[in-house]
Amino acid sequence: MLAGRRDRYRASEHPALAGIPVSDGQLRRQAAPAEPWYTVWVRDYDVIRHPAQLGTLAASWRGIPSRRIRPLAPA
Repeated sequence: MLAGRRDRYRASEHPALAGIPVSDGQLRRQAAPAEPWYTVWVRDYDVIRHPAQLGTLAASWRGIPSRRIRPLAPA
């Protein structure tokens, strides 16, 4: 769904995840309409540890004013 290429979540489990249990949230999203995505321009950002996914890094612009926010065009 990045870059607005899918308007719905996958209706079935991804083949790469076969045999790996999925969360309740993932089950509720299957085949549901996708949330809108936005592009955000910022002057700077900080690299942080993702608060919900251990061992994953994420970009944070908390406290940094955004320069522009625009919705991605539908696919």
